[in-house]
Amino acid sequence: MLKKHKKMWINAILRDGARHTAKELSIKACVLESDSTCPRTRSLIKELIIDGKLIGSSKDGYKLMTSGKEVQVYLNSLLKRQMGMSRRIQAVYDAAQKNGIL
Repeated sequence: MLKKHKKMWINAILRDGARHTAKELSIKACVLESDSTCPRTRSLIKELIIDGKLIGSSKDGYKLMTSGKEVQVYLNSLLKRQMGMSRRIQAVYDAAQKNGIL
């Protein structure tokens, strides 16, 4: 039940239309974090997205997306990052094979 309340608080905070860092959200929603990267808060945000909330992120923090254009820009950003990650995975795999590690 406590987890549900934390998610509700985060969702309510994001409704103001501004960007909020994970640290700001953890403080405002009273999520106790033992790590400066706020893994519990980030996990709650992921759950909110799975629950159907349109939450986008950037280097400036998290924000509720309210337009199709915002969603499309965010999806394009995610796809670009995914392609970069795929190239990096392949490069590390190739280097490991070249060095006889795999």
